[in-house]
Amino acid sequence: MLKQIIFLLKSDKSPYMRSIVADINYLNEKFRENGVEVSYLLGDGIGELVLADDQGRSSLQGSSVERQNTLFLADDAQTLNKMLEAGFYTIALQHDLNNRADLQQALYAMSEIRYLDFDSFLKAYERLAGLPWHILDTKRLTVRETTIEDVDDFYRIYKDPLITQHMAPMMEIDKEREYAAEYIRTIYNFYGHGIWTVTLKETGEVIGRAGISWREGFRYPELGFVIARDHQCKGYAEEVLRAILELAKNVLEFDVVQALIHPENIVSMKLCKKLGFKEEGVVCLREQEHLLYIIEL
Repeated sequence: MLKQIIFLLKSDKSPYMRSIVADINYLNEKFRENGVEVSYLLGDGIGELVLADDQGRSSLQGSSVERQNTLFLADDAQTLNKMLEAGFYTIALQHDLNNRADLQQALYAMSEIRYLDFDSFLKAYERLAGLPWHILDTKRLTVRETTIEDVDDFYRIYKDPLITQHMAPMMEIDKEREYAAEYIRTIYNFYGHGIWTVTLKETGEVIGRAGISWREGFRYPELGFVIARDHQCKGYAEEVLRAILELAKNVLEFDVVQALIHPENIVSMKLCKKLGFKEEGVVCLREQEHLLYIIEL
């Protein structure tokens, strides 16, 4: 859990640096409602580190921090690299005084911090900490990024032959775990969206997958979904897909989304039509004909 954000600033006495400190103090006031403390360290020696002890605590210039609960922002290449090498969750801070600094080692970089919301910092922290992003909630469901632990639940869902009647079965479990790890590392990091895990909001039980992804050779992003057999006929698919289409329009800013459906998958066809999709023709997918459905958002 993110508990604190610490800015590591290279020493500079310019008025501009004072404005950055003022912005940090502003964020501290702003993020108190999220239970997160925002602070800064200013000086040339901030790269001096003592690695974490058994309790996961570290010493940084005499300050004790819980490294697993802390996000750092560094505006100096040397400090940034030392922090990353030591395993701290660290991103780059860009401003007018360091526009020539080589901060490419960082997975993320931020600037104009006064205008960023808490979610921007939280998502950067979660990505570095290997935690799944929360995507959305509906009345009964939660959609979040997939974790490797979800693979066991997917096997439970996909073992029903009626689930794989119109879609490819899963691979051997170790390969599925490897694929999930690679998907998290590449697709989520690059696109910021993909196929996510669907859970019951009340219990956290994994009941399926749904999301927006890109299929090679096709023009539009694609809506994909599967709901476990024992949770079908309860309106979950329609509920979660309507929310995802709304996110696709308002957050991802897509104008058109496609869906590819096996011609014998009557249930999915009816659902897509109910959501507003229109049939546009036939395409070949894995040497089988599929119906192409399109919706304009």
